[in-house]
Order: sequence, then C-alpha cells, then structure tokens
Amino acid sequence: MREAPIGVHGPGNVVAGAVDGGTAKVRSFVALPLPPSLQTELLGAAKGLSADLPTVKWSRKVENLHVTLKFLGDVAVDHLAKLAAALLEEGVLGRTFQATVRGFGAFPDARQATTIWAGVEADDGRLQELADVMERVGERLGLWRTDRSEPRRPFRPHITVGRCKQGVDARRALEPLRSRGFGTFPVAALDVYESRLGREGSTYVLRGRAPLLQ
Repeated sequence: MREAPIGVHGPGNVVAGAVDGGTAKVRSFVALPLPPSLQTELLGAAKGLSADLPTVKWSRKVENLHVTLKFLGDVAVDHLAKLAAALLEEGVLGRTFQATVRGFGAFPDARQATTIWAGVEADDGRLQELADVMERVGERLGLWRTDRSEPRRPFRPHITVGRCKQGVDARRALEPLRSRGFGTFPVAALDVYESRLGREGSTYVLRGRAPLLQ
C-alpha cells in the first residue's frame, strides 16, 4: 500500500492523509492493516493454489492484503479524513487486541467460488464491534443509509486473496488449507484508503487513520 503524506497530531489522535481538492470523489474503503510477514505468507499460500485454480485472478501486490471492514464506493476525498476523525471521536473503538488468521474459504461457497479468502477471528466479538461502529458512524455522516427493513448480514471478517468472475469449483484445492493457521496480528487501527485502479492492480493510498487505545 502506498501512503500519501501524513501528519500526526499528537499521540492517539487521527493520522490523516493529505487531501487534494477535497470535492473529487474517489473509490475508497476502511480496513485493518496486516503486518508484512503475514501478508507474505498469505500471498505465498494463495499462489500455491494457482496450478489447481488457473481461472482465479490472484492478488498481485502483497502490500494490498488487508481485512476490509467496509467498502465505501465513491466518496469525496475530504470526507475520508472526516470519517477517520469521527471514528476516533466515537470513543468506543476500545483497546488494541489480537486477531488470528486461520483457514482458506470461498464466497459464496467452495463449490462455485467467486472470491477466495483467508478467515479472520478474534475473541469476544471484537471485530463485529468495530464493524458496528463503522456502520453507525458512516450513517451519521451521511455516507450511506442502513435499510432497517432488511435483516443485517453478520460481519464475516476475511482477507481476499483471489477472485473468479465466472466461479470455480475450489473444494479440492482449498481442503488442505481449510484449517491452516497463519498466525496472529494486532488490531491497532482502522485505516481509511483511497483505491486507485491500474493495469498492474490497485494502488491503495492512506487517507486517514483512527488508532485504537494501546
């Protein structure tokens, strides 16, 4: 991931990427960053599946692997830093905690896989809590509206490593990785990214950060 110039405004405060223009809309999302060692191990495991799953388009850039909390779509640049600030001001992000990356799976299922992912889990529903905060803050800022007439889908934290538009039967290929543990990582911040599409894959630019308490 590529970082825009950032400024740190005191310990525990928002670290926001530089914004240019403010009114232009950019493709964006909120994510939990991963340590480089874990990114490298996950990408290596994913590439090991390429011979068995040749129709899958695998992640090209190791630095792009992350846990998506919310895909925002096209959002005005100046709203991204405001979102990071609002997340911090919410005051309920809590303290840094550990999450575990375990097992490969697929959406909608391994029989007709369109997305290949590594699962992420943590104790006490902490990841779900962060997703709930995201929904509440984004709605308050007017970035989206929640349809309360429909039951909300539970948050399924994961790291996307590959995609296949037409779908592929990945059951046999994924079985050896179904329960494999890849390690733990500290959940220490929510990062807000701009995603710039390119021929060699997307480039992610950090636009804001809301750290958790240490």
